[in-house]
Amino acid sequence: MRSKFSYPLLNKKKTIPYFVVLVIWYSGILSIILCLILGGELKHNIFLLIFMISFLIRFLGNFVVKKYKIIGSIEFTSDVIRVINTEERNFELNKTTNIILDYYGAMGEPVGLYFGSLLFKDGSGNFVSFEYENVSYQFGFMIKKKYFLNSICLILRGWKDNNVDFKILNQNKKDITSKVLNR
Repeated sequence: MRSKFSYPLLNKKKTIPYFVVLVIWYSGILSIILCLILGGELKHNIFLLIFMISFLIRFLGNFVVKKYKIIGSIEFTSDVIRVINTEERNFELNKTTNIILDYYGAMGEPVGLYFGSLLFKDGSGNFVSFEYENVSYQFGFMIKKKYFLNSICLILRGWKDNNVDFKILNQNKKDITSKVLNR
């Protein structure tokens, strides 16, 4: 039985190029709305051109632009959460409270069932937060494989047996702890 699971540790902020892509995307959407409200002809409108270019940038940007920076690794074991970046830090589970795993998704999962479903998740946006010796911590990590929840169940069941206080939330902030543990 595998006793630890290690994942890339990410910074919490999105990179500047990703924000540029988002600004162009939303300005294109706003331009189309303004064009429709003002009653301009779409085929001769510069706003439509801006929207089309921004769509192309957003679509391609999903494959090219990183929204994160890898700064180390994080390991989940049966007795500690180990964070390794400039230095190694062990958070003993018996001194840790309010552990929350925010599961946003793994690399390659579709974003949603709407027009944006042409886009796929990059594995970032997953966080673990907890209190350790009365100090709050939050770490972002990347999930590269879709079977993350199945594989980490071994560790989480051990946490439950040791009365560790934790829960798992999906991207809609719905508690999925019991569903994951019953796999």
